[in-house]
Amino acid sequence: MDELNQGQQQVADRIGELLAESPLDEDIKQVLLDGIERLPEHLLFKLLDVLENEREQLEAVAFEVQLFLKEQKNNWEKTAQDQQKAADTIIDAWVEKLK
Repeated sequence: MDELNQGQQQVADRIGELLAESPLDEDIKQVLLDGIERLPEHLLFKLLDVLENEREQLEAVAFEVQLFLKEQKNNWEKTAQDQQKAADTIIDAWVEKLK
């Protein structure tokens, strides 16, 4: 297959967009792009599906990471507050003993 029909060209264009965003190694991206016109339709759609899933999965993981980091920050802030309260309690106890 040397030329892509309009539908295949749209799929190839979308694949190009997804590859541009993909964290794949640049050499792998280039191999895929260089051979895209020779791929049968079923492989074009398979590649498109994999790249779209990659993006969705990366976005989902990025969201989970953001939630984790936010939760961790909140936990550290609470720990710091708890430590300050404990230190204040100890200081107050010593102040009372020294009176």
